[in-house]
Amino acid sequence: MAVLIALVDDCGEVVSSEDLQARFWPNSYSAEHGLHKAISEIRTAFGDNPKSPRYIRTFARRGYCLISQDNDSAALATHVSDADVVKLPGGPRPPPAASVAVLPFTNISGDPDNEYFSDGLTEELLNVLANIDALKVAARTSSFHFKGRTGDIAEIARRLGVTSILEGSVRQSKTRIRITAQLISATDGYHLWSKTFDRVLDDIFDVQDEIASAVAKALKVKLLGADSDHQIESGTRSKEAFEAYLLGVHHYNRGDDEEALRAAIAAFRNAIALDPEYAKAYVGHANAWGRMSANSFVTYEEGLGEMQVSVDKTLELAPNLSDGYLAQATLLVSHRHDYLGA
Repeated sequence: MAVLIALVDDCGEVVSSEDLQARFWPNSYSAEHGLHKAISEIRTAFGDNPKSPRYIRTFARRGYCLISQDNDSAALATHVSDADVVKLPGGPRPPPAASVAVLPFTNISGDPDNEYFSDGLTEELLNVLANIDALKVAARTSSFHFKGRTGDIAEIARRLGVTSILEGSVRQSKTRIRITAQLISATDGYHLWSKTFDRVLDDIFDVQDEIASAVAKALKVKLLGADSDHQIESGTRSKEAFEAYLLGVHHYNRGDDEEALRAAIAAFRNAIALDPEYAKAYVGHANAWGRMSANSFVTYEEGLGEMQVSVDKTLELAPNLSDGYLAQATLLVSHRHDYLGA
């Protein structure tokens, strides 16, 4: 979907393969393969034939182009669901009334090393909102496409297929944090809701829940009854453990680079040492080891063993944590080839 969005953004123009690989597979040894697979899946979804393309044209040794054809726009639109990003030729479907995109919160701490914290907080907030009944939330990949960019809110919302945008900023000191969040209507650009949260870092999960609850109220949707318990079960109350976890997520998202993955493992281990019952840190640890094994940076036996131990511990600590079961499914598919079990 991220590749399709990029092609739609420059509809009718060639988007270079190098640019697409750098944007969506940074520091990855499998970038070229990943791009080819993404283009193939897009063509399959649209019923497109590369030899006589209607939607995606390949330019040898250059890149790809989304063909601009007004007569085919309706056919293209039928392949994209309401929840997906919707800048399509000929006009998108109207987005759901209760829909939001969480743009990456801006780090205004003055220290670029704190960037991982604001990005991680954005992801955590996105996860909280995704568990709100009847609220459609744009995917992380789509939202982070606009990281560091400025532009018209209405245009961003249109491209993400939502009716509102949540954006904000994070200012962090050693012991305190100030989070400013604002919900903006895509229709007229006016603020639907805005609030500043000044908190000590120890109660960061309370801040997330408070922001999510306020946004939910502004959009008039109903919170799932088990949300707060779920957050406590899988999270931590330790400021140091939470920061270590966010650092692990930051390194993990850098891609299939051995140095980045080892840094992620070290950060997740630190989070676990600081809070041995931090279930989400075990998930991150498992996923990082799985990627290490998949890229042959460690032996199959070592990667599989580390991943299995972390997955088992995750489900022991948080038997209702969906991320734990997703990691277990990845383990069963990629390493044990147990497709039925997965």
